[in-house]
Amino acid sequence: MKQSSNVLLPYQIKWIADDSRIKVAEKSRRIGITWAEAADSALKAAARKGMDTWYLGYNREMALEFVETASAWARQLDKAAREIEEIAVDDEQCAIQSYRIRFESGHKIVALSSRPANLRGKQGRAVIDEAAFHDDLPSLLKAALAFTMWAELSG
Repeated sequence: MKQSSNVLLPYQIKWIADDSRIKVAEKSRRIGITWAEAADSALKAAARKGMDTWYLGYNREMALEFVETASAWARQLDKAAREIEEIAVDDEQCAIQSYRIRFESGHKIVALSSRPANLRGKQGRAVIDEAAFHDDLPSLLKAALAFTMWAELSG
């Protein structure tokens, strides 16, 4: 993050530098943790040995904003990424509109709805933004914590 350290605040730099499997931040509105997370997600998705990021906001606007911000970071950091794609992700009841950025590394950032079932069969990183506003946070956390088990078994 050296190139961008002049645009990040110290706590944002600390957030990106934290490689913990589970990160939690108590935050207020518009302080830039999501912005920093979008940068971290772009860096991790762009890395050859990186990983996918599955972003879960509580509404569609948040999902689009996160993917747009991650895409802007990818361009700023000169990390090769394709354009934002609007995709349909199959749900048990219907196809859900989602957003995706694919990187030359083969990894991607995907913004999903906050249904816990949407994380089934996925691996990588799960980002649950503004957790207090999700409808079924306990089930969402259970689904996301499965990612950490997979990392322990495969790592």
